[in-house]
Amino acid sequence: LPSVSLTDTADFQLSPNPSDATSAIGMTVYNTNDNTKGGKGQGIYTWNGTWIYSGGAPKATTPVSRIVITSPDNVNIIKYNEILQLTANVLPADASNQNLTWAVLWGTSGKATVDDTGLVTPIKPGAITVRASAIDGSNAYRDFPLTIQATEQATGISIYSETNADTVPVGSSLVLLSNITPISAYPLVKWSVRNITGSALVATATSETGVISGQGKGTVMVRAETIDGSNKADSVEIRVTRAILPKDTATLSIGDQGPYLTYKFENTTWMVENSREAGWVIQYDRGNGQFWCYYMFSSSNNGLPSTVCPDGWSVPTVKDANNLADYLNTRATSAERNLWFEEKPGYYYDATKELRGIGSDLRVYTSTWNTYLYHDGSKWLTATWGEISRAGVRCIKN
Repeated sequence: LPSVSLTDTADFQLSPNPSDATSAIGMTVYNTNDNTKGGKGQGIYTWNGTWIYSGGAPKATTPVSRIVITSPDNVNIIKYNEILQLTANVLPADASNQNLTWAVLWGTSGKATVDDTGLVTPIKPGAITVRASAIDGSNAYRDFPLTIQATEQATGISIYSETNADTVPVGSSLVLLSNITPISAYPLVKWSVRNITGSALVATATSETGVISGQGKGTVMVRAETIDGSNKADSVEIRVTRAILPKDTATLSIGDQGPYLTYKFENTTWMVENSREAGWVIQYDRGNGQFWCYYMFSSSNNGLPSTVCPDGWSVPTVKDANNLADYLNTRATSAERNLWFEEKPGYYYDATKELRGIGSDLRVYTSTWNTYLYHDGSKWLTATWGEISRAGVRCIKN
């Protein structure tokens, strides 16, 4: 058979005359090109308007086993206004297909481009990885870490959200970005959150992006500060809103006390908001060894006034609290845990029905004297506090 090197199965290639391609239907050749577009490598092909592979024995191929990337003088740090030519050598030297593709894997800050010769052009200071990959199906590749140095200090910084959002639900996250000028300045910043009436956490302290996780409803102030010595900073107020409510969350209206959100955790229905009538501080007096209840009621009835819960609802027992803690810790969905957590369970209401905070404590009072349900940072537990205790109340349905 005639031996030819076909480049594309859609191209007759053997003559520039279109009529020859028509009259050649049925022509059979032996293709010697392993990289024919649309083909299957070397073998027998028949022209039928396109080249149809019909078999044959392609020659054995040698795959790429290793790629070595080098730079002039072994440089792996360049400045923002420089370029760098990388060179890739394919091993073994007799690999059948030595063609490579180049790509840049952008890091947390650095950005660059690379052309098909390995020429790297910086876009933004920071760390990047340049990758050369074989295209012969061997999956061989080699990475080359590269650092792009800033050439100027920051002159300005601003915080923004790609979605223009300024709210985040409890249990959800909001991604904020920092824009530093000029672009040749170091782009990483230090993120922090100052809680005002709400609470939130930032996932990574030093990054180009600030991932803000809502913890408690209210407002927080998010700050981004440059770390290149320029001392530039920007702040933005974010509002932490109610968590995305899980299915079957209900609303209960109780006269001037409601409405309250309620939810059935397995077999027991709880209020998932603090009683507005429960406002109190329980305090132990070292001097005479007595407990005192302030604000809305006296110390009678073991510290629990009858007005705390409406008809059909009660202050939970320790057993109720332990059952709930077990469910929240082991079987609840994240939406259920967020629902219980987000309404600031440790907050209480004073005599004017104003919400009062108690720092990092997250306590829900039980009907057992001075015993409460609380969160230790990782799970829910019950405990007894010997001297001073302040807690909110969440009622359980009888």
